[in-house]
Parts: sequence; structure tokens; C-alpha cells
Amino acid sequence: MSSKNLLFGKISILKRNLRDASLHYLNLWEFFSFLVNEEINNQNIIEYFKPNLVSGTDDVFEEYEDIKNDPMAFEEIRQLHKKLGY
Repeated sequence: MSSKNLLFGKISILKRNLRDASLHYLNLWEFFSFLVNEEINNQNIIEYFKPNLVSGTDDVFEEYEDIKNDPMAFEEIRQLHKKLGY
């Protein structure tokens, strides 16, 4: 295998690993969003996590258009964004 092919193979693996990490990150926020949407009414908790929720999830959605454009993906996050006015 040429060094060029090896490099492209490694880049492909890194991109896949980054996507997997981003999906894991969104899954954590999806669970948090579910809790807030269904159970947590404490405004202090919501306000504390709000900046990270909004900026972090928006960054991932911008990076992966397929996820952003899928209305069924991460519905709890989308619902919480609307609830928070974003």
C-alpha cells in the first residue's frame, strides 16, 4: 500500500471516529433534553447548562448537515431549543 493510500485511510478513520464522538456527544444532550422536557423544572439547572447545550449542539448540527436536516434525529434537543427560544 502506498503512503498516500495509507494517509487517506487514516484520515477516513479519523473522520469516522470524530463523527462517532459527535453522535455520542449529541446523545448525551438528547438525554439531558429529555429530562428537562419531561422532568426537570429547576430553572437554575436549565440556565446553567443552556449555553453549552445551545452552542455545542449547534456546532455539531452545522458540521453534519445530514443530522441537521433529519427532523426525526434528536427530537428532544430540537424541542428544548424551541422551548428555550432558539
